[in-house]
Amino acid sequence: MIVVVTSMKGTVGQVLARQLLGLRHPLEQISMRYPGRSQKNDFIHKIAVASKEASETEYWLEPIYESEISDSDDLERLLNEERELKAILISIGKNTKFKIKKEI
Repeated sequence: MIVVVTSMKGTVGQVLARQLLGLRHPLEQISMRYPGRSQKNDFIHKIAVASKEASETEYWLEPIYESEISDSDDLERLLNEERELKAILISIGKNTKFKIKKEI
């Protein structure tokens, strides 16, 4: 993402770059240890937060891509990866919730 941010042009590009740099990567939100039930619920919450972060990152990447204020060829790939990551996180959240309900 740094490549995309450093190649942005103009005032709008600088504002969007600051927004992107302020976001945390969705995977930074997740702790993979969750043996107990309350920890499983905490894991589900962290997955939900991570998917929201991915959505926000996508929200800021889309106007950058559409406006072409960045010359980076990697921007389209980065946007697609972010969408894939968001879909994976949503799937993990749904599957984990389903498994917890089965245990009850």
